[in-house]
Amino acid sequence: MLRKNIIHYVYFGVIIVITVLPILFMDLESNKQSLLDNSYLPEFPQIIGNVNAQSELENYLNKRVGFREEAIYAYELALDKMFHKLEHSLYAYGEDGYIMGNMGTYIQDYQHLNLQTDAEFVDSFTGWLAKVNDYLAGQDIGFLYFLAPDKKTVYYDYMSDDINVYGDVSRTDMVLERVESMEIPYVYPEKEFLEAKETQQIYNVKYDALHWNDLGNFLGNKLIDNELQKLNSHIVPLNEEQFELYQVCMDRLVASFFYVNETVPNYQLKDSAGIRDITAEDGYKDIVADSFAHYVNDNLTQAPVILVFHDSYFADSAKFYKGRYKEVIFVHNSNYLMMQELVEHYRPDIVLFENVERVFASDSFSVETLREWEVK
Repeated sequence: MLRKNIIHYVYFGVIIVITVLPILFMDLESNKQSLLDNSYLPEFPQIIGNVNAQSELENYLNKRVGFREEAIYAYELALDKMFHKLEHSLYAYGEDGYIMGNMGTYIQDYQHLNLQTDAEFVDSFTGWLAKVNDYLAGQDIGFLYFLAPDKKTVYYDYMSDDINVYGDVSRTDMVLERVESMEIPYVYPEKEFLEAKETQQIYNVKYDALHWNDLGNFLGNKLIDNELQKLNSHIVPLNEEQFELYQVCMDRLVASFFYVNETVPNYQLKDSAGIRDITAEDGYKDIVADSFAHYVNDNLTQAPVILVFHDSYFADSAKFYKGRYKEVIFVHNSNYLMMQELVEHYRPDIVLFENVERVFASDSFSVETLREWEVK
């Protein structure tokens, strides 16, 4: 009887510890950034008069409860060591230790299951590109559309063998067919990337599994530069001699506590003389959504001005432009409806619009607004 009571007391004590300690050690720090979520932790919500108070409070408690990140890390580690399974909303193991994207729309695109559902979007998006191309041509401004391949497109042979692919036609094929028929200047480097992967690792095996690495970043921008050279003779050509290539060890998977310890390439511009970062001084910094950057190169007065609309694939691409252009403006492509406003404000010589394949399935673009956009 005594032994049974002791077991009950121990069990009760463990339950109390598990329940109370996470509450006692809640993270109450303001403006706290979470490496796990790749975002700031939610602040305590306003309760009175807030119709969303309950859901916001639940989110606050869930994200700030004590030992949350440690528990998630322990769970991920246990699954990996015991079952070789990666439990994450963004990632999953592919073949040969590769980590690949695992979002529902990402997998559907890989399987070609989105052709009918996305046909309307393809029509509206390419129609918008055609309107932009005509508008910029009328302004004597060069235009180039760059479609960045997903990792699943280039390293398709490392996607899980359990995922079936249906047919040979993809959503990207649908987009490119329309872009070509509309004579919109574009670069889609699938062929060049498939060739390059035979001799170099242009997407990481594990780290940042949803983006190219800096070798892929450089190659993509080199192919872009080859086309932009045809538009403006004053552009300084992009070459590797302008950069120092470093190898950096990254310990954890992006937005996760999952340890990868992978060495990744990183290009750094050798000569930054004359380059000024005027992002903070630019009034559009607080007007446009998401990321924004503005650079001026005082040593290149004859070089052109470029306006770049981009997504996360170009998050570290400004270094390939600010040493070669008189002025470089990087705006997130979710601001696509501000195309005319930004063009008239900055008066660029060239506009580059970039998006990665998977962004077609995101909330960045709206079928209705793409169709309704017109030059005023």
